[in-house]
Amino acid sequence: MPNWDCDAAPENRLLPASARALGLTRCFIYTGPSMTPTFRPGQMLYIRAAPRNLQPGDVIVFAQSAKSGYVTHRIIAATPAGFITRGDHNARVDDGVATCERIVGRVEMVEDRGRVKPVRGGRRALWWARLWWGARWIEQWARVIFGAPYRALRASAIARRILQRIIALRLEYVSVQTAQGTLVKTLHRGKVVARWYPGTRRFECAKPYDLVLAPPDSM
Repeated sequence: MPNWDCDAAPENRLLPASARALGLTRCFIYTGPSMTPTFRPGQMLYIRAAPRNLQPGDVIVFAQSAKSGYVTHRIIAATPAGFITRGDHNARVDDGVATCERIVGRVEMVEDRGRVKPVRGGRRALWWARLWWGARWIEQWARVIFGAPYRALRASAIARRILQRIIALRLEYVSVQTAQGTLVKTLHRGKVVARWYPGTRRFECAKPYDLVLAPPDSM
């Protein structure tokens, strides 16, 4: 499937006055996951069409090919052939380059909860993006290194009992009736950390509480 990250808005008259005043002339609806957490699906992106001073760190809208939809990604480098791009949520850079003739414009403003806010660009924005990519890389490797020991610890009833005695969480249990039947909530300091549905025997538990909590019938 094509990597489409935004759709052209049906009417460019949707541009707010603040965006028009800055010379922004086009708007797009963001639809993809690759720029999370910078953008959320459904947000309106306001762009400056065909800017001449693009630089690494800027977020641009471009077409991947003549037949594809639009993509919203960040420039990470410039080459004689075009710009190398990457989504803020993507693990690697895009294939190919974004050539000038395929670039629609630079995203300079985004509508967020009814307000229009500027979108960071340039080298400072690229620095923050690299920090985010680095954090995600560390998280992925931590899952690989510690994933198996964590799952083994969670599966051990003996380890769970030992941890329960060591940690000694002060938990509260609240039983409520829902359309799906009885729901038992486990709370720690007022926060719901686990849910137990006795009728369907479904158990949901947040990390790292799943190291010490288990469905009632398995304790």
